[in-house]
Amino acid sequence: MRPLSAQQRDDFYADNQVAARLYGVETPPASQRELEALFERMRPQLEPSPIVLEFLEIMRAVPLLPGPLRPLHTLLLKAAVQAVPEGIRDQLGLGGSAWRLAPWQWWVVRALGRAGDHLTLPSLPARLALRRMATAAPAQV
Repeated sequence: MRPLSAQQRDDFYADNQVAARLYGVETPPASQRELEALFERMRPQLEPSPIVLEFLEIMRAVPLLPGPLRPLHTLLLKAAVQAVPEGIRDQLGLGGSAWRLAPWQWWVVRALGRAGDHLTLPSLPARLALRRMATAAPAQV
């Protein structure tokens, strides 16, 4: 798996503008450069907080995945924390080994990402839209 090019990262942010707004982000970054600028603007306001650690512990304890898949939940949570730039993680008190993935765990997360590219759950918005379109389509004669 290759890292995304600068253009691919910018395309990702541009493509997700609508989704970010639907989740309440008023001015989502439209490029990698805008995201980095946002982190830099916010850096002086960031500090470790027991609330962040409590939230992560709640997320770790919530049974979001079915029983046999629950061990993956912690890996995905750690991967989410590691998506935050290293300096910001350190500043927030999340730079320690408790939130770092081992190399074999990175392999598992990457494999899950590749598998997710081919996963089609009936509850995904795109699948629901296709189902609505199929039922609304006029009968073929």
